[in-house]
Amino acid sequence: TLKYNIMGSFSWNKADKLTDIENVACGSSFKFLIPKEFGGGFTSANGLRTSKWNDITPQKLDGIQTYSTQMLATAIKSEKPPVLIDVLAPSSVSIPSAVALYNGGLAYSDPIREQSYDSRFANLLQLISPDKSKPIIFYCAGRDLWFSVNAALRAQKLGYTKVGWYRGGMTSWKAANLP
Repeated sequence: TLKYNIMGSFSWNKADKLTDIENVACGSSFKFLIPKEFGGGFTSANGLRTSKWNDITPQKLDGIQTYSTQMLATAIKSEKPPVLIDVLAPSSVSIPSAVALYNGGLAYSDPIREQSYDSRFANLLQLISPDKSKPIIFYCAGRDLWFSVNAALRAQKLGYTKVGWYRGGMTSWKAANLP
């Protein structure tokens, strides 16, 4: 897992645990996780969340594909896997093949601070995924945190054309007993 920190550093850890994902992608050991992935929530987001980040997220984001656990596992195992970005990553626990972008889902109400953060986010995202037409999927801890919503909305604003969002996040991934 390649790990970046929006505040300026990065490190590299090798992830090699994709074998269990094959079973989920094929549906042979999939646990259907509707309550964790799709329950509750607003109908859509009205922009970046600058406060109350620990709150139920929307069920969908306009123009952004929402991924279930099975859809994400299938995408990861495909011939052309997406760029997968964990925007929270408080520990070494992350989905295999994910890039960790620490603090990657923040947003600020102060325009000067927001502009500075937005610029850093754009520069790091360009480094992580220079091809804006390649699928890119954001996630964080779970459906009750806005960090991945904010990051997906920022990527869309930056012109990325195939933005995805794994709403269930690590909570759903771990509930499916995936690495």
